[in-house]
Amino acid sequence: MNKLFSLADQILKSPVTQFLIAVMLIYGGTSEIREDYQKAQHAISVHHGIALYGIIMIIRAGIALVKAIAGFGKVHAAVTNKKSPPDREA
Repeated sequence: MNKLFSLADQILKSPVTQFLIAVMLIYGGTSEIREDYQKAQHAISVHHGIALYGIIMIIRAGIALVKAIAGFGKVHAAVTNKKSPPDREA
């Protein structure tokens, strides 16, 4: 059971999952804002906060994804430098 909870925790804390949730929140919030604007209800309500939270989440997930991509580049560089034979001068 602990393995299941650990797997669920890893999935939920993944930057990709956070990015997808943020996109859904932004989409839901902006569609409600657009609907209110079309009905001429110019008031701030919950969906404004949802859209704002989605924007914050997408920024956080983007930063985590950029860090992960940069980490892949460093690992790749380290692996390729280790496997390449040293240059021998004749």
